This record gives sequence, C-alpha cells and structure tokens, in this order.
Amino acid sequence: TIRDANENVPEQLYMQFQLNYTQNGASYVHVHTKIIPTSNSPDCLVANSFNPKIELVYLMKSISYQVLKGKFTTDQLQRIRYQLDTVAVHKHKSQEFLKYYYGLRRTPLFTTRNASPDERVLFLHQIDHSSIETSLCYALPTAIQFQFGKKLTPLPSQDLLSDPTATLVDGGFFVGVRYAQQDSEDIEAAKVAAKLIVDARFPEPVYIDTVIGGSQDRFFKSKLIPTDDHGAKLLETQDIPFENFVELVEKRSKGD
Repeated sequence: TIRDANENVPEQLYMQFQLNYTQNGASYVHVHTKIIPTSNSPDCLVANSFNPKIELVYLMKSISYQVLKGKFTTDQLQRIRYQLDTVAVHKHKSQEFLKYYYGLRRTPLFTTRNASPDERVLFLHQIDHSSIETSLCYALPTAIQFQFGKKLTPLPSQDLLSDPTATLVDGGFFVGVRYAQQDSEDIEAAKVAAKLIVDARFPEPVYIDTVIGGSQDRFFKSKLIPTDDHGAKLLETQDIPFENFVELVEKRSKGD
C-alpha cells in the first residue's frame, strides 16, 4: 500500500468542478466538490474493489497493444497466458472473471487457430479501440434468445446447437442471427435488434444471418463454449471444457 511505501498521502483527495452560467440576466457560479478516498483511508478497502470486467478489459488492451508493437513473440504470449492462469487461481471466487477469462483464452489474442494472420491483427486492433462492453463480447459472446416476445440470455454453450429458438449472438466484431427454417415475429425481432447493434458500433461488425445447419452456422459453432466433456465432443474442440477449467482452478487455489 501507499502507507507501506512511506509516502505521505492523505486519507482523502478532493476534486472540485466549477460551473459558470447565466440565468435571467444574472451570472452564477456553482462549485461541486467530490471527495475521493485513497488506499490510506479506512473507508477504502482495495481488496473489495475488484471489478472483474474492468480488470479483464485492461489485460486485453495492454496485451494486444504489446503484441501489435512486436514486443511479444508467440512463445512469450503463451507464457503470459500461463501467468494469467495463476491470476485466475487468485480470483477463483469470482465466477464472472473465470467465465470471461476462459473465453478470452480461446480468442485470437492467445491462439492463431481458426484465424488468418490478417484476421488476428484486425482482432487486436479492434480490442485496442473498443469500449469495455464491446471488448467483453470479444472474450465471451453475448447470446440473446427471442421467444414469444420475451428475451432470454443463456450462456453461449453447446446447448444452443440444437435449440431452434431465434438467437442473436454478439461477438463484438461480429453480430449474427441464428434460427430454424421458418418465419416468425421472434426472428424478425432478433434481426432488428442485431441491425441496431451493427449500425451503432464502430468499426462496424460483420453481420451474419443463417439458419441452423447453414453454411455460416459453423462460424457460430466455433464461438460456443463446451461446458463439459459431452459439449467438447459436440463442438469437436480440444479446448478444456469450462467445468473442468473451473475445477482445475479451484484445486490450484487450494494447493492441490
């Protein structure tokens, strides 16, 4: 902490904002004061201020920047991934962090599988220039199902493979709609929602529209998470299933 470093930092910092404005011909000044507790404040518990989403996006942006600058070779990047596995062990109580970090390990940030060199470079640039919300979609795509006018947000796992429900998948750099071979109001609602995301985001993500089993359905399949051994077989992936990953992290946290 700052106190351990013998630095003289107060328990609180103050920031003031001054607003000058006129109303009915008269001039006014409004001053607002914001009190910011530091790590020397007894009211500021740094250990409890961990935000998994912010920390994960920070890792993504810092690593992608270093890769684009040519400071990390492929071997060095793999060593960094192993180091981040240790971070996951320390954060094993945060299921949210483990979920996003597991997805991040499978992206072009750490692997060249299923991505050409050009696609990988583009992916890294997109991480550097995207918001927190979009960056999180790179790590773990968001799935929204439209069913009888309602919206459901399931985990993008192998369970979606055979689910005929109209589903919007937001992977950050791609947005797509997947559905069975039939017309319905739910499919149209999913397409409208997907178009809104595409039009509002820059750089504009790739839009995919496919029926289950269609030529582009393989793209969705590669983004789904195998939650168990059965899911790994269905998705035909050699990635460790998510449940096994969580078990491994918990064992390492106990020193097993």
